[in-house]
Amino acid sequence: MTSQPLDFSSLPDLRDLHPGDAAIQNIFLQRQAISRFTPTSERSYLDDMSGIDVFICALRHLYSQIPMSWRGDPEKTKPELRRQIKAAEDENPLLRLAWSDLGNSTESLLAQSGVRQEIATRLMERDFGLGNLSFVELAKSDLMCRTLFCRPPFQLYDGNPLSQPVLTDEPGEWDIETQTDSTEMAKSSMITWNGEGDLGTYISDKFGTFVSARNKRRYLFTFNRPVVLRVHYHAPVENSPGFESLRLINVDGKCLRRISNSTSIMEITKPEESITLYTLIAVVRLSKTDENRDLIRRYGIDGVECWAPANFQYTEESWKLGEPGRQYMLFYAPALGTPPLVSPPEFTARPTDFAANITLANYIVHGDVERLQ
Repeated sequence: MTSQPLDFSSLPDLRDLHPGDAAIQNIFLQRQAISRFTPTSERSYLDDMSGIDVFICALRHLYSQIPMSWRGDPEKTKPELRRQIKAAEDENPLLRLAWSDLGNSTESLLAQSGVRQEIATRLMERDFGLGNLSFVELAKSDLMCRTLFCRPPFQLYDGNPLSQPVLTDEPGEWDIETQTDSTEMAKSSMITWNGEGDLGTYISDKFGTFVSARNKRRYLFTFNRPVVLRVHYHAPVENSPGFESLRLINVDGKCLRRISNSTSIMEITKPEESITLYTLIAVVRLSKTDENRDLIRRYGIDGVECWAPANFQYTEESWKLGEPGRQYMLFYAPALGTPPLVSPPEFTARPTDFAANITLANYIVHGDVERLQ
Protein backbone atom coordinates (compact mmCIF):
# COMPACT_ATOMS: atom_id res chain seq x y z
CA MET A 1 0.00 0.00 0.00
CA THR A 2 2.87 2.35 0.76
CA SER A 3 6.63 2.64 1.04
CA GLN A 4 6.34 4.66 4.24
CA PRO A 5 5.50 2.43 7.25
CA LEU A 6 2.78 3.61 9.63
CA ASP A 7 3.55 4.35 13.27
CA PHE A 8 2.25 1.46 15.38
CA SER A 9 4.31 2.34 18.47
CA SER A 10 1.13 3.00 20.50
CA LEU A 11 -0.54 -0.16 19.17
CA PRO A 12 1.79 -3.03 20.12
CA ASP A 13 1.57 -6.31 18.23
CA LEU A 14 -0.19 -9.14 20.12
CA ARG A 15 2.23 -11.63 18.58
CA ASP A 16 5.16 -9.80 20.18
CA LEU A 17 3.37 -9.29 23.49
CA HIS A 18 2.39 -12.97 23.78
CA PRO A 19 4.73 -14.98 21.53
CA GLY A 20 3.91 -18.65 21.14
CA ASP A 21 0.73 -18.39 23.24
CA ALA A 22 -2.28 -19.00 20.99
CA ALA A 23 -4.76 -19.02 23.87
CA ILE A 24 -3.83 -15.54 25.11
CA GLN A 25 -3.61 -14.14 21.58
CA ASN A 26 -7.08 -15.50 20.86
CA ILE A 27 -8.56 -13.92 23.98
CA PHE A 28 -7.39 -10.48 22.90
CA LEU A 29 -8.31 -11.03 19.24
CA GLN A 30 -11.87 -12.05 20.09
CA ARG A 31 -12.64 -9.81 23.08
CA GLN A 32 -11.12 -6.50 22.07
CA ALA A 33 -12.77 -4.22 19.51
CA ILE A 34 -11.59 -1.22 17.58
CA SER A 35 -12.64 2.07 19.18
CA ARG A 36 -15.10 4.59 17.74
CA PHE A 37 -13.47 6.53 14.95
CA THR A 38 -12.68 10.21 15.51
CA PRO A 39 -11.57 11.89 12.25
CA THR A 40 -9.25 14.88 12.05
CA SER A 41 -10.05 15.50 8.39
CA GLU A 42 -13.24 16.43 6.54
CA ARG A 43 -12.75 14.01 3.64
CA SER A 44 -16.17 12.58 2.75
CA TYR A 45 -15.04 8.95 2.70
CA LEU A 46 -14.23 9.23 6.40
CA ASP A 47 -17.92 9.72 7.22
CA ASP A 48 -18.50 5.95 7.18
CA MET A 49 -15.82 3.68 8.63
CA SER A 50 -18.11 0.70 9.24
CA GLY A 51 -16.49 -1.27 6.40
CA ILE A 52 -12.98 -0.92 7.82
CA ASP A 53 -14.11 -1.43 11.43
CA VAL A 54 -16.15 -4.53 10.59
CA PHE A 55 -13.28 -5.86 8.47
CA ILE A 56 -10.90 -5.47 11.42
CA CYS A 57 -13.39 -7.26 13.71
CA ALA A 58 -13.85 -10.10 11.21
CA LEU A 59 -10.13 -10.41 10.49
CA ARG A 60 -9.24 -10.64 14.18
CA HIS A 61 -11.77 -13.46 14.48
CA LEU A 62 -10.25 -15.23 11.46
CA TYR A 63 -6.74 -14.73 12.84
CA SER A 64 -7.84 -16.58 15.98
CA GLN A 65 -8.71 -19.63 13.84
CA ILE A 66 -5.50 -20.04 11.86
CA PRO A 67 -2.53 -22.09 13.14
CA MET A 68 0.35 -20.36 14.88
CA SER A 69 2.64 -21.45 12.05
CA TRP A 70 0.74 -19.09 9.72
CA ARG A 71 0.27 -16.11 12.06
CA GLY A 72 3.72 -14.59 11.78
CA ASP A 73 4.39 -15.54 15.41
CA PRO A 74 8.00 -14.95 16.56
CA GLU A 75 8.27 -18.43 18.07
CA LYS A 76 5.92 -20.59 16.00
CA THR A 77 6.27 -19.27 12.43
CA LYS A 78 9.28 -20.09 10.24
CA PRO A 79 11.58 -17.08 9.68
CA GLU A 80 11.12 -16.92 5.89
CA LEU A 81 7.34 -17.06 6.21
CA ARG A 82 7.48 -14.38 8.92
CA ARG A 83 9.36 -12.13 6.51
CA GLN A 84 6.71 -12.71 3.84
CA ILE A 85 3.88 -11.93 6.26
CA LYS A 86 5.73 -8.82 7.47
CA ALA A 87 6.14 -7.63 3.86
CA ALA A 88 2.42 -8.17 3.23
CA GLU A 89 1.55 -6.18 6.37
CA ASP A 90 3.87 -3.35 5.30
CA GLU A 91 2.07 -3.22 1.95
CA ASN A 92 -1.36 -3.56 3.58
CA PRO A 93 -1.21 -2.06 7.12
CA LEU A 94 -4.83 -3.03 7.78
CA LEU A 95 -3.50 -6.56 8.31
CA ARG A 96 -1.08 -5.31 10.97
CA LEU A 97 -3.72 -3.10 12.62
CA ALA A 98 -5.85 -6.21 13.17
CA TRP A 99 -3.00 -7.67 15.27
CA SER A 100 -2.86 -4.65 17.59
CA ASP A 101 -3.51 -4.59 21.31
CA LEU A 102 -6.56 -2.31 21.22
CA GLY A 103 -6.29 -0.73 24.64
CA ASN A 104 -8.47 1.96 26.21
CA SER A 105 -5.78 4.50 27.08
CA THR A 106 -5.99 7.95 25.52
CA GLU A 107 -2.78 7.24 23.62
CA SER A 108 -4.18 4.00 22.18
CA LEU A 109 -7.54 5.53 21.24
CA LEU A 110 -5.85 8.39 19.39
CA ALA A 111 -3.56 5.95 17.59
CA GLN A 112 -6.47 3.70 16.56
CA SER A 113 -8.23 6.64 14.89
CA GLY A 114 -5.03 8.06 13.41
CA VAL A 115 -3.88 4.82 11.82
CA ARG A 116 -7.34 4.10 10.42
CA GLN A 117 -7.56 7.56 8.91
CA GLU A 118 -4.18 7.15 7.22
CA ILE A 119 -5.12 3.69 5.91
CA ALA A 120 -8.43 5.00 4.56
CA THR A 121 -6.69 7.93 2.89
CA ARG A 122 -4.15 5.70 1.17
CA LEU A 123 -6.83 3.26 0.03
CA MET A 124 -9.04 5.94 -1.48
CA GLU A 125 -6.45 8.35 -2.88
CA ARG A 126 -4.15 5.83 -4.53
CA ASP A 127 -4.89 3.41 -7.35
CA PHE A 128 -6.15 0.35 -5.47
CA GLY A 129 -9.35 0.02 -7.49
CA LEU A 130 -11.69 0.55 -4.54
CA GLY A 131 -14.92 2.41 -5.22
CA ASN A 132 -15.53 2.94 -1.50
CA LEU A 133 -14.53 1.62 1.92
CA SER A 134 -17.36 -0.88 2.32
CA PHE A 135 -16.64 -4.35 3.66
CA VAL A 136 -17.32 -6.08 0.34
CA GLU A 137 -14.98 -3.71 -1.54
CA LEU A 138 -12.20 -4.48 0.94
CA ALA A 139 -12.82 -8.23 1.14
CA LYS A 140 -12.85 -8.73 -2.65
CA SER A 141 -10.10 -6.25 -3.53
CA ASP A 142 -6.94 -7.22 -5.37
CA LEU A 143 -4.99 -5.85 -2.41
CA MET A 144 -6.56 -8.32 0.03
CA CYS A 145 -6.20 -11.20 -2.42
CA ARG A 146 -2.53 -10.36 -2.95
CA THR A 147 -1.58 -9.82 0.70
CA LEU A 148 -3.97 -11.97 2.77
CA PHE A 149 -6.23 -14.45 1.02
CA CYS A 150 -3.38 -15.83 -1.12
CA ARG A 151 -2.12 -17.72 1.95
CA PRO A 152 -2.84 -21.47 2.13
CA PRO A 153 -5.19 -21.27 5.17
CA PHE A 154 -7.63 -19.33 2.94
CA GLN A 155 -7.17 -21.25 -0.34
CA LEU A 156 -10.16 -23.26 -1.56
CA TYR A 157 -8.28 -25.48 -4.01
CA ASP A 158 -5.11 -27.47 -3.70
CA GLY A 159 -2.43 -25.33 -5.35
CA ASN A 160 -1.21 -28.13 -7.61
CA PRO A 161 -3.96 -29.46 -9.90
CA LEU A 162 -3.42 -32.93 -11.36
CA SER A 163 -3.98 -34.11 -14.92
CA GLN A 164 -3.83 -37.20 -17.10
CA PRO A 165 -4.56 -37.99 -20.77
CA VAL A 166 -8.26 -38.51 -21.43
CA LEU A 167 -7.47 -41.94 -22.88
CA THR A 168 -6.09 -43.07 -19.52
CA ASP A 169 -8.42 -45.47 -17.75
CA GLU A 170 -9.47 -44.36 -14.29
CA PRO A 171 -7.88 -44.97 -11.85
CA GLY A 172 -4.44 -44.24 -13.27
CA GLU A 173 -1.31 -42.18 -12.97
CA TRP A 174 -1.67 -38.41 -12.57
CA ASP A 175 0.78 -35.66 -13.54
CA ILE A 176 1.31 -32.64 -11.29
CA GLU A 177 0.58 -29.38 -13.09
CA THR A 178 2.48 -26.13 -12.60
CA GLN A 179 1.36 -24.40 -9.41
CA THR A 180 -1.36 -21.84 -10.05
CA ASP A 181 -0.71 -18.18 -9.20
CA SER A 182 -1.68 -17.73 -5.54
CA THR A 183 -3.38 -14.36 -6.07
CA GLU A 184 -5.60 -15.77 -8.80
CA MET A 185 -6.29 -18.76 -6.55
CA ALA A 186 -7.35 -16.33 -3.82
CA LYS A 187 -9.88 -14.75 -6.17
CA SER A 188 -11.28 -18.13 -7.22
CA SER A 189 -11.49 -19.15 -3.55
CA MET A 190 -14.24 -16.58 -2.93
CA ILE A 191 -17.47 -18.53 -3.46
CA THR A 192 -20.43 -16.58 -4.85
CA TRP A 193 -23.78 -18.25 -4.16
CA ASN A 194 -27.32 -17.15 -5.03
CA GLY A 195 -29.09 -19.26 -2.42
CA GLU A 196 -30.30 -22.00 -4.78
CA GLY A 197 -29.95 -25.59 -3.60
CA ASP A 198 -27.60 -26.66 -0.82
CA LEU A 199 -24.50 -24.54 -0.17
CA GLY A 200 -22.32 -27.53 0.73
CA THR A 201 -23.28 -29.31 -2.48
CA TYR A 202 -22.69 -26.15 -4.50
CA ILE A 203 -19.14 -25.91 -3.13
CA SER A 204 -18.50 -29.64 -3.53
CA ASP A 205 -19.39 -29.46 -7.23
CA LYS A 206 -16.34 -27.24 -7.76
CA PHE A 207 -14.08 -30.25 -7.17
CA GLY A 208 -13.55 -33.41 -9.19
CA THR A 209 -12.54 -34.19 -12.76
CA PHE A 210 -13.02 -31.82 -15.67
CA VAL A 211 -12.06 -32.65 -19.27
CA SER A 212 -10.37 -30.13 -21.56
CA ALA A 213 -11.28 -30.62 -25.22
CA ARG A 214 -8.42 -28.32 -26.19
CA ASN A 215 -5.59 -30.58 -25.06
CA LYS A 216 -7.53 -33.81 -24.45
CA ARG A 217 -6.52 -34.02 -20.81
CA ARG A 218 -8.54 -34.78 -17.71
CA TYR A 219 -7.94 -32.38 -14.81
CA LEU A 220 -8.58 -33.10 -11.15
CA PHE A 221 -9.25 -30.21 -8.79
CA THR A 222 -9.20 -31.17 -5.12
CA PHE A 223 -10.19 -29.44 -1.90
CA ASN A 224 -7.45 -27.72 0.10
CA ARG A 225 -9.49 -28.05 3.33
CA PRO A 226 -8.88 -24.38 4.15
CA VAL A 227 -8.98 -23.10 7.70
CA VAL A 228 -11.41 -20.43 6.49
CA LEU A 229 -14.06 -20.74 3.76
CA ARG A 230 -15.41 -17.48 2.29
CA VAL A 231 -18.87 -17.17 0.72
CA HIS A 232 -20.52 -14.11 -0.83
CA TYR A 233 -24.20 -14.96 -0.34
CA HIS A 234 -26.87 -13.21 -2.42
CA ALA A 235 -30.10 -14.10 -0.63
CA PRO A 236 -32.99 -14.64 -3.09
CA VAL A 237 -36.21 -12.68 -2.79
CA GLU A 238 -38.18 -15.84 -1.99
CA ASN A 239 -37.32 -18.90 0.12
CA SER A 240 -33.90 -17.59 1.11
CA PRO A 241 -31.86 -19.98 3.30
CA GLY A 242 -31.30 -18.64 6.80
CA PHE A 243 -29.13 -19.37 9.81
CA GLU A 244 -30.48 -22.84 10.56
CA SER A 245 -29.82 -23.97 6.98
CA LEU A 246 -26.36 -22.40 6.77
CA ARG A 247 -24.76 -22.81 10.19
CA LEU A 248 -23.28 -26.21 9.21
CA ILE A 249 -22.27 -27.40 5.73
CA ASN A 250 -20.63 -30.57 4.42
CA VAL A 251 -18.01 -30.23 1.68
CA ASP A 252 -16.92 -33.21 -0.43
CA GLY A 253 -13.38 -32.41 -1.56
CA LYS A 254 -12.87 -35.23 -4.11
CA CYS A 255 -9.44 -36.21 -2.79
CA LEU A 256 -7.09 -38.85 -4.20
CA ARG A 257 -5.79 -41.92 -2.43
CA ARG A 258 -3.12 -44.37 -3.47
CA ILE A 259 -4.37 -47.81 -4.44
CA SER A 260 -2.90 -50.49 -2.17
CA ASN A 261 0.11 -52.37 -3.55
CA SER A 262 0.74 -49.56 -6.05
CA THR A 263 3.36 -46.84 -6.04
CA SER A 264 1.78 -44.41 -8.49
CA ILE A 265 -1.81 -45.38 -9.35
CA MET A 266 -4.41 -43.25 -7.59
CA GLU A 267 -8.18 -43.22 -7.34
CA ILE A 268 -10.67 -40.58 -6.20
CA THR A 269 -11.92 -41.24 -2.69
CA LYS A 270 -15.52 -42.09 -1.95
CA PRO A 271 -17.65 -39.18 -0.69
CA GLU A 272 -17.85 -40.55 2.85
CA GLU A 273 -14.04 -40.53 3.00
CA SER A 274 -13.52 -36.96 1.81
CA ILE A 275 -16.33 -34.96 3.42
CA THR A 276 -15.38 -32.11 5.78
CA LEU A 277 -17.92 -30.51 8.11
CA TYR A 278 -17.69 -26.72 8.34
CA THR A 279 -19.35 -24.44 10.88
CA LEU A 280 -20.32 -20.79 10.45
CA ILE A 281 -17.98 -18.54 12.44
CA ALA A 282 -18.90 -15.07 11.16
CA VAL A 283 -21.63 -13.32 9.16
CA VAL A 284 -21.29 -9.83 7.75
CA ARG A 285 -24.54 -8.18 6.70
CA LEU A 286 -23.43 -6.05 3.77
CA SER A 287 -24.73 -2.51 3.50
CA LYS A 288 -27.00 -1.49 0.64
CA THR A 289 -26.51 1.58 -1.53
CA ASP A 290 -28.98 3.57 0.59
CA GLU A 291 -27.35 2.47 3.86
CA ASN A 292 -23.96 3.23 5.35
CA ARG A 293 -23.42 0.45 7.88
CA ASP A 294 -21.96 -3.00 7.47
CA LEU A 295 -22.85 -5.20 10.47
CA ILE A 296 -21.19 -8.33 11.85
CA ARG A 297 -22.04 -11.30 14.03
CA ARG A 298 -19.41 -13.84 15.16
CA TYR A 299 -19.63 -17.42 16.42
CA GLY A 300 -17.33 -19.86 18.15
CA ILE A 301 -16.47 -23.28 16.75
CA ASP A 302 -19.23 -24.58 19.04
CA GLY A 303 -21.77 -22.40 17.20
CA VAL A 304 -22.41 -20.07 20.13
CA GLU A 305 -22.47 -16.34 19.39
CA CYS A 306 -19.41 -14.35 20.47
CA TRP A 307 -20.55 -11.04 21.93
CA ALA A 308 -18.55 -8.01 20.92
CA PRO A 309 -17.55 -5.43 23.53
CA ALA A 310 -20.24 -2.85 24.23
CA ASN A 311 -18.17 -0.06 22.65
CA PHE A 312 -18.32 -1.74 19.22
CA GLN A 313 -21.21 -0.19 17.29
CA TYR A 314 -21.50 -2.53 14.31
CA THR A 315 -23.20 -5.52 15.87
CA GLU A 316 -26.88 -5.60 16.84
CA GLU A 317 -29.87 -7.92 17.15
CA SER A 318 -32.15 -6.20 14.62
CA TRP A 319 -31.32 -8.46 11.66
CA LYS A 320 -31.22 -12.11 10.66
CA LEU A 321 -29.23 -14.08 8.12
CA GLY A 322 -31.22 -14.70 4.94
CA GLU A 323 -33.29 -11.54 4.73
CA PRO A 324 -34.79 -11.59 1.20
CA GLY A 325 -32.75 -9.70 -1.35
CA ARG A 326 -29.84 -8.89 0.97
CA GLN A 327 -26.20 -9.81 0.56
CA TYR A 328 -23.94 -11.32 3.20
CA MET A 329 -20.36 -12.45 3.57
CA LEU A 330 -20.15 -15.82 5.32
CA PHE A 331 -17.03 -17.29 6.91
CA TYR A 332 -16.72 -20.97 7.85
CA ALA A 333 -14.11 -23.00 9.75
CA PRO A 334 -13.76 -26.79 10.17
CA ALA A 335 -16.13 -28.03 12.87
CA LEU A 336 -14.78 -29.91 15.86
CA GLY A 337 -16.24 -33.35 16.53
CA THR A 338 -19.93 -34.13 16.47
CA PRO A 339 -22.36 -31.19 16.20
CA PRO A 340 -24.44 -30.50 19.33
CA LEU A 341 -27.85 -32.16 19.47
CA VAL A 342 -29.48 -28.83 20.29
CA SER A 343 -28.77 -26.07 17.77
CA PRO A 344 -27.52 -22.81 19.31
CA PRO A 345 -29.68 -19.76 18.55
CA GLU A 346 -28.69 -17.30 15.84
CA PHE A 347 -28.19 -14.61 18.46
CA THR A 348 -28.87 -14.12 22.16
CA ALA A 349 -29.64 -11.02 24.20
CA ARG A 350 -26.60 -9.48 25.80
CA PRO A 351 -26.82 -9.62 29.65
CA THR A 352 -27.01 -6.26 31.38
CA ASP A 353 -23.74 -6.82 33.24
CA PHE A 354 -21.83 -7.96 30.13
CA ALA A 355 -19.77 -4.78 29.80
CA ALA A 356 -18.74 -4.91 33.46
CA ASN A 357 -17.71 -8.56 33.13
CA ILE A 358 -15.60 -7.80 30.05
CA THR A 359 -13.91 -4.94 31.88
CA LEU A 360 -13.16 -7.25 34.80
CA ALA A 361 -11.75 -9.88 32.42
CA ASN A 362 -9.49 -7.26 30.82
CA TYR A 363 -8.12 -6.29 34.23
CA ILE A 364 -7.40 -9.95 34.98
CA VAL A 365 -5.69 -10.56 31.63
CA HIS A 366 -3.58 -7.42 31.98
CA GLY A 367 -2.74 -8.21 35.60
CA ASP A 368 -4.14 -4.87 36.80
CA VAL A 369 -4.27 -5.85 40.47
CA GLU A 370 -5.10 -2.37 41.79
CA ARG A 371 -8.32 -2.16 39.78
CA LEU A 372 -9.41 -5.57 41.02
CA GLN A 373 -9.31 -4.44 44.65
